[in-house]
Amino acid sequence: MQNSDQHVSFRKRVVAFLQHWVALAGHSFFEDPVGAAFIEEIYCAILEDSRDQPQLLAELSAVEQLMQERERALGSSTRAPVILLDSGTVRDLPINSPALPFDLCIIKVHCVEAHRTSTLKVRSDIKCDSLRRLAAQKLGLGNGEGVELVELKSNGEKVTFSSDDVGVPSSMSHNGRLFACFKDQIDSLVILPEQSGPSESVHSVILETLSSAELAQHLLIYHWQLFHNTHEYELLYQTIGRNRFPGRLPVNLDLFVRRFNELQFWVITEILLCTALSKRAHLVKKFIKIALHAKNSHDLFSFFAITLGLSNVAISRLSQTWEKVSTKFRKQFFEFESLLDPSRNHRAYRLLVAKISPPVIPFIPLLLKDLLFIHEGNKTSFEGMVNFEKMHMMAQTLRNLRAYKAHAPAIDASKVSPEAQHLVHNFRVIDDQRKFIQMSKALEPRMKDS
Repeated sequence: MQNSDQHVSFRKRVVAFLQHWVALAGHSFFEDPVGAAFIEEIYCAILEDSRDQPQLLAELSAVEQLMQERERALGSSTRAPVILLDSGTVRDLPINSPALPFDLCIIKVHCVEAHRTSTLKVRSDIKCDSLRRLAAQKLGLGNGEGVELVELKSNGEKVTFSSDDVGVPSSMSHNGRLFACFKDQIDSLVILPEQSGPSESVHSVILETLSSAELAQHLLIYHWQLFHNTHEYELLYQTIGRNRFPGRLPVNLDLFVRRFNELQFWVITEILLCTALSKRAHLVKKFIKIALHAKNSHDLFSFFAITLGLSNVAISRLSQTWEKVSTKFRKQFFEFESLLDPSRNHRAYRLLVAKISPPVIPFIPLLLKDLLFIHEGNKTSFEGMVNFEKMHMMAQTLRNLRAYKAHAPAIDASKVSPEAQHLVHNFRVIDDQRKFIQMSKALEPRMKDS
């Protein structure tokens, strides 16, 4: 009798542990073939044992639910791939599913010889070495021997990818372009005209037709989708090393971080492309109002991206523009800026987050910074023993991330315009700080700038 009770107790604990594990790992648990097979093995064992042990019927029901989750996860894993990025522009995001490593990206690879370009459709998790050989073949550069893949950014910076890098298309900068060239050609790479970004606003209709509240709402909807799709594990992949997790790729995190930069650049771009002083001041005021709505909706992602954009030196030096902004809005913005204060480990931001309840779309760059600080500042093991203190610190950051998405934000579907929602998915931006400064000085030159 005692053995029978122990037998039941052991199985109850195994099922409880398994439920907790799946709840933490989510879709990632079933992406691993071993995990998917393990669920089935446990199900068969509990099914057989429950015939003689009716005390296990509740556990059988629990494992059946896990099997249903497994089937749903495997179903999404066998869906048709979508094109996530088309030459750097977000094209399709899966509906009711995160982006997965087999989803596709369309990327142009340029060649300095004869100014050739090849457009490739590749998996988002393609290894740099495979992409390099494919590009070399398409561009007539032989088998790829000696060929380097280099991102040329709009500011002239060059980034050479290593052969074991993964997810190149989703990790590039907004106006960066990919070149396949030999090592001795890297220094001769020249920025393409298209990398300069827009010369006039292509989004003025959004800013003119939508109110600040409406724009903030549309940003909230899109950013919640990106955040909800980003699993906590992806932050670990990024922190510990993208190439150290075969078959895994933080592609949703890539899209999320990319969007943060895009929104920040968009604020700067729109203001600097506005040549009329009064209109420019109105635009600054509107972005402050959007940031306020975002903060009140707990969309700290949008709030800080907009605030950082307005804090950029190319905008902050526009004294004539800021003089046209009312004292009320300038004071409001100074309060926003104070939340960016990095002193005392970003205490102002952390106090803000502690005061608000989920759902929250967080300031993702700071979360990544926290994890990187923990990872690089603490040894994973010491004298053959695992540093569990480090694990607990990283786990706490990830628990916070999970808590932020405990439930979805309340969204009034009747106020959501599909057309406007589509428009806010991609912003054409300038992403070169030197160009921002040049544009700023051209708008409002000072004596010492002349």
